Amino acid sequence: MVPPFFNKTIMNKKNYLSLFAVIAVAMFSISFASCGSDDDDISGSNSSALVGIWTQFHEEEAFVGYYIGIKLDANGDAAYSEWSYGKTPVWDGGGKWIVKDNVLTVTVPNGSVVYSSFFTLSSDGKTITFAGDTTRGHFETIKGEFIKQ
Repeated sequence: MVPPFFNKTIMNKKNYLSLFAVIAVAMFSISFASCGSDDDDISGSNSSALVGIWTQFHEEEAFVGYYIGIKLDANGDAAYSEWSYGKTPVWDGGGKWIVKDNVLTVTVPNGSVVYSSFFTLSSDGKTITFAGDTTRGHFETIKGEFIKQ
Protein backbone atom coordinates (compact mmCIF):
# COMPACT_ATOMS: atom_id res chain seq x y z
CA MET A 1 0.00 0.00 0.00
CA VAL A 2 1.34 3.42 -0.96
CA PRO A 3 1.17 6.17 1.70
CA PRO A 4 -1.37 8.87 0.90
CA PHE A 5 1.28 11.58 0.36
CA PHE A 6 2.71 9.57 -2.56
CA ASN A 7 -0.65 9.42 -4.27
CA LYS A 8 -0.18 10.54 -7.87
CA THR A 9 -3.07 12.95 -7.67
CA ILE A 10 -1.55 14.70 -4.62
CA MET A 11 2.17 14.36 -5.41
CA ASN A 12 2.71 15.99 -8.76
CA LYS A 13 6.09 17.19 -10.04
CA LYS A 14 5.76 20.57 -8.28
CA ASN A 15 5.02 18.92 -4.93
CA TYR A 16 8.04 16.58 -5.30
CA LEU A 17 10.27 19.60 -5.86
CA SER A 18 8.81 21.33 -2.79
CA LEU A 19 9.35 18.22 -0.68
CA PHE A 20 12.93 17.93 -1.97
CA ALA A 21 13.57 21.60 -1.15
CA VAL A 22 12.28 21.18 2.42
CA ILE A 23 14.47 18.10 2.95
CA ALA A 24 17.52 19.87 1.46
CA VAL A 25 17.05 22.93 3.70
CA ALA A 26 16.71 20.69 6.76
CA MET A 27 19.90 18.79 5.90
CA PHE A 28 21.91 21.99 5.30
CA SER A 29 20.61 23.51 8.54
CA ILE A 30 21.81 20.51 10.52
CA SER A 31 25.21 20.50 8.84
CA PHE A 32 25.77 24.22 9.48
CA ALA A 33 24.62 23.95 13.08
CA SER A 34 27.11 21.19 13.76
CA CYS A 35 30.06 23.18 12.35
CA GLY A 36 31.37 25.21 15.23
CA SER A 37 34.65 26.16 16.75
CA ASP A 38 36.00 23.26 18.78
CA ASP A 39 39.08 25.05 20.14
CA ASP A 40 39.46 26.03 23.79
CA ASP A 41 40.34 29.62 23.00
CA ILE A 42 39.29 31.84 25.86
CA SER A 43 40.63 35.02 24.30
CA GLY A 44 38.38 37.84 23.23
CA SER A 45 35.08 38.35 25.01
CA ASN A 46 35.31 35.03 26.86
CA SER A 47 38.55 36.07 28.56
CA SER A 48 36.54 38.29 30.92
CA ALA A 49 36.31 35.26 33.24
CA LEU A 50 40.05 35.69 33.91
CA VAL A 51 39.93 39.42 34.61
CA GLY A 52 40.66 40.18 38.25
CA ILE A 53 43.16 39.52 41.00
CA TRP A 54 44.19 35.91 41.62
CA THR A 55 46.04 35.09 44.86
CA GLN A 56 47.73 32.16 46.52
CA PHE A 57 48.71 32.08 50.22
CA HIS A 58 51.94 30.49 51.45
CA GLU A 59 52.83 29.80 55.07
CA GLU A 60 56.41 30.52 56.09
CA GLU A 61 56.02 30.01 59.81
CA ALA A 62 53.18 29.15 62.14
CA PHE A 63 51.75 32.70 62.24
CA VAL A 64 53.38 34.50 59.31
CA GLY A 65 52.82 33.96 55.64
CA TYR A 66 52.88 35.68 52.30
CA TYR A 67 50.76 36.01 49.20
CA ILE A 68 51.59 35.66 45.54
CA GLY A 69 49.23 37.41 43.18
CA ILE A 70 48.63 38.03 39.52
CA LYS A 71 46.40 40.86 38.35
CA LEU A 72 44.76 40.62 34.91
CA ASP A 73 42.98 43.78 33.78
CA ALA A 74 40.21 43.93 31.18
CA ASN A 75 42.39 46.16 28.97
CA GLY A 76 45.01 43.40 28.70
CA ASP A 77 47.43 44.71 31.34
CA ALA A 78 49.09 42.16 33.62
CA ALA A 79 50.92 42.69 36.92
CA TYR A 80 52.54 40.51 39.60
CA SER A 81 53.07 40.94 43.33
CA GLU A 82 54.32 39.14 46.43
CA TRP A 83 53.38 40.60 49.80
CA SER A 84 53.42 39.67 53.47
CA TYR A 85 50.29 38.76 55.39
CA GLY A 86 48.55 41.95 56.54
CA LYS A 87 50.33 44.15 53.99
CA THR A 88 49.09 45.76 50.79
CA PRO A 89 50.34 44.42 47.44
CA VAL A 90 52.51 46.58 45.21
CA TRP A 91 51.79 45.53 41.65
CA ASP A 92 54.84 45.24 39.42
CA GLY A 93 54.76 44.55 35.77
CA GLY A 94 53.66 46.61 32.90
CA GLY A 95 53.07 43.49 30.86
CA LYS A 96 50.25 42.43 28.58
CA TRP A 97 48.32 39.17 28.81
CA ILE A 98 46.55 37.01 26.26
CA VAL A 99 44.95 33.57 26.40
CA LYS A 100 44.85 31.01 23.61
CA ASP A 101 44.11 27.29 23.88
CA ASN A 102 44.06 27.49 27.70
CA VAL A 103 47.55 28.97 27.84
CA LEU A 104 48.04 32.30 29.59
CA THR A 105 50.94 34.28 28.12
CA VAL A 106 52.31 37.52 29.56
CA THR A 107 54.64 39.71 27.50
CA VAL A 108 56.61 42.86 28.32
CA PRO A 109 56.46 45.99 26.11
CA ASN A 110 59.30 44.79 23.85
CA GLY A 111 57.25 41.67 23.07
CA SER A 112 59.34 39.18 25.06
CA VAL A 113 57.38 36.44 26.80
CA VAL A 114 57.93 36.57 30.57
CA TYR A 115 55.32 34.02 31.59
CA SER A 116 53.49 31.24 29.80
CA SER A 117 51.47 28.52 31.46
CA PHE A 118 48.67 26.08 30.73
CA PHE A 119 45.77 26.71 33.11
CA THR A 120 42.44 25.28 34.16
CA LEU A 121 39.59 27.49 35.32
CA SER A 122 37.09 25.97 37.74
CA SER A 123 33.48 25.69 36.59
CA ASP A 124 32.38 28.32 39.11
CA GLY A 125 35.15 30.70 37.95
CA LYS A 126 36.54 31.18 41.47
CA THR A 127 39.79 29.25 41.18
CA ILE A 128 42.42 28.92 38.50
CA THR A 129 45.17 26.31 38.48
CA PHE A 130 48.40 27.09 36.65
CA ALA A 131 50.68 24.26 35.51
CA GLY A 132 53.75 26.49 35.92
CA ASP A 133 55.87 28.83 33.85
CA THR A 134 57.22 27.15 30.72
CA THR A 135 59.67 30.03 30.13
CA ARG A 136 61.58 29.21 33.35
CA GLY A 137 61.64 32.95 34.02
CA HIS A 138 61.15 35.10 37.08
CA PHE A 139 57.54 34.08 37.62
CA GLU A 140 58.07 30.35 38.28
CA THR A 141 56.18 30.90 41.55
CA ILE A 142 52.89 31.33 39.65
CA LYS A 143 51.85 27.68 39.72
CA GLY A 144 49.20 25.70 41.49
CA GLU A 145 45.78 26.91 42.58
CA PHE A 146 44.93 30.61 42.85
CA ILE A 147 41.71 32.09 44.22
CA LYS A 148 39.88 35.02 42.64
CA GLN A 149 39.58 38.00 44.96
